[in-house]
Amino acid sequence: MGKLFKDFCVAALREAGYEDAARWLNDAPKQAVEKVARIVMRALGFKGKVDEQAAREIDAVIKSGSANQGGAPAEDKAADDSNLGHYLVILNSIITGGSSQPSLLLDGFFHTDDCVSLWKFDASEKTVELGIETLLDKERYIDLRKTGVEIYVLDKMRLAELIARNKKLGENPELHAKDLDIQGKPLVRLIYEYRIQTATTRTNVVRKGKRGEREEQVEDTSEFPIAGDHKGVKAMLESLQPALAARAQSVEFLKEIAKPKTP
Repeated sequence: MGKLFKDFCVAALREAGYEDAARWLNDAPKQAVEKVARIVMRALGFKGKVDEQAAREIDAVIKSGSANQGGAPAEDKAADDSNLGHYLVILNSIITGGSSQPSLLLDGFFHTDDCVSLWKFDASEKTVELGIETLLDKERYIDLRKTGVEIYVLDKMRLAELIARNKKLGENPELHAKDLDIQGKPLVRLIYEYRIQTATTRTNVVRKGKRGEREEQVEDTSEFPIAGDHKGVKAMLESLQPALAARAQSVEFLKEIAKPKTP
């Protein structure tokens, strides 16, 4: 699964015309992929593409690795090569690129490709970098609660519609976020090695004696297995660059028309 994410970064570099960097990254270990992924995702999130500034930062990473090893940087012995370790890299990288604006729609999620994931970023709360925690029974997990990011699992939609909605979110996230109904939709809480846990909030009407009725919020939790073929991860990554590019169009257009005109 780590290869899927590496291939995504390599493709983004090649599409932007940085073939040497793409070739270098293709043979690089996980530690280098994590460093370059942050640079790639930040550029995609703000500009929709890998630009010259990002390329210079990546070149510095390459030169640092070459100076140390005569090639790609050595693998960090402490690097987590488990599924959960790869999930963490992908999550933090998407957050790096996605949180430049309030919302992002991606195809699929870790457990399946038969859905759409809506990522909502709280601008009033700094999104923290996710980490891996361990339960008392030694089972490890990634906790998404109180992190500044909420991920909802929505019904499947066509990729063309997903891209169009991301474009609208980039134009006016406050206006178009209202088109994305999250009421009663599963909210991802925990991600384990082989399953995810979601919570769905529903409203119950409770009768209280002769005084009538009142509404009560009830939270139902569910768990879904993560398929071994990782089709959900593949769907997310395949939609990631076009989704970010569509969302960044409005910002890039504004920058272009705001440029000082040369006489």
